[in-house]
Amino acid sequence: MADGSQRWVRDELPKLVAAGVIDEATAARIAAQYPADPPAPAGTWLRLVVGVIGALMIGAGVILVVAHNWDHWSTRQRAGLALGLLAVFQVLVTWAALRRPRAVGWREATGTMAVLAFGASLALVSQAYQLQGTLEGFLATWLVCALPVVAVTEGLVSLGLAAVGVVVWALAAHPSWSAPWTERLWTSAEATAFAALVASLVVLRVRERPHGVAGGLLAVVGVGTLWSVWMVDLSTWRAPGVVELASWGLVAAPLSVLAGLWATPPDWARMVSRASSAVLLIVIVAASFDDAWRHTARRDTPAGADVVLGGIVAAMGAVGLAVAYRVTARSGGADAVLGWAVVPLLLGALASTLLGDAGGVVAAVGINAYGLLAGVWLLAAGFERARLGTANTGLAWVSVLLVARFLDSDLDFLARGLGFIAVGVGFVAVNGTILRRRQQEAP
Repeated sequence: MADGSQRWVRDELPKLVAAGVIDEATAARIAAQYPADPPAPAGTWLRLVVGVIGALMIGAGVILVVAHNWDHWSTRQRAGLALGLLAVFQVLVTWAALRRPRAVGWREATGTMAVLAFGASLALVSQAYQLQGTLEGFLATWLVCALPVVAVTEGLVSLGLAAVGVVVWALAAHPSWSAPWTERLWTSAEATAFAALVASLVVLRVRERPHGVAGGLLAVVGVGTLWSVWMVDLSTWRAPGVVELASWGLVAAPLSVLAGLWATPPDWARMVSRASSAVLLIVIVAASFDDAWRHTARRDTPAGADVVLGGIVAAMGAVGLAVAYRVTARSGGADAVLGWAVVPLLLGALASTLLGDAGGVVAAVGINAYGLLAGVWLLAAGFERARLGTANTGLAWVSVLLVARFLDSDLDFLARGLGFIAVGVGFVAVNGTILRRRQQEAP
């Protein structure tokens, strides 16, 4: 059983005993069968960083040597060198996978160099034979060649490079708005397929090791890849700006409370929730300005695409509401309050679409009311439970929205300065009070 699964089993034992499912003796025998996770080898992250830096330095050195002698070589020598270097890195990847499967440094270094070697070899061969092509064609070929290596090595850096490559390819392959719908549909399907493939590799890696910083970072990379490609697809289909603005929040809101779906959430869920909470705050602040809604004018979206996009947004809203309700039922309102952001976002998009400029004002007022309510709720819950993270999250929401309103108003510098001072004093006072309570309650 994987280390993360063993930790989950041990975490569940006290709950099973309390529920009367098993007795203490049975729980002790199960705990003995699945011992606690062994400590991570010392210097794991150091070996990862050193391995990647070493691989990059070697690659840079090879490139400089090749560049120095490039003009003196024939076309066949250039192509042979490019393919030879690629073969060397493929051999190293195979050796590391077979002989050093648990060596983090080897896996990261060989995976990173092999992924970069594919791109370098393609570029060198194209230059040697003067092959014509497009940037999106080059990136697509690179991804198709490199993804098997990413699947074998499961390296954090190589997966990150693949994710960046998918997003850059999606942007490069973005068809013009005058392109036929068949071309736009094909491009969207390709981009979604690439993003889903990278996300599936991330899922396989995270399922094997659900705990730890590496798994959390990979989960964020996978979600970010799908998220970015979805936003590019919206632009491809000339989605109304209101849909684009709301979509950011409709994705971020359920992800921000994702960790609440577990009694003991894995590390990757915690990191995805934290990253999504930060994105959600940015979206809420942007949507709190009525100009953000008024300037999202309807584009010339094809009729069929308009209906499909409306259905997708409605489905996203339904999923977000289901997640928020589930987390509320499991953990309480304070832990799910960010998930309920889907409500003002959906209502704001609807009002802006139906009422025009007046609807934008209505949407902004609703977003401001929700943001302040959510911030006060989190602040009160954190203060009551003596949880610094929750209290600071609520205080950050209130503070950022107040600062946005200060900047958006006609107040003079004195009033704005006093407001900023009040916000800073609030941060210091809340943190100091909670820390004192913790010290008093400590045994």
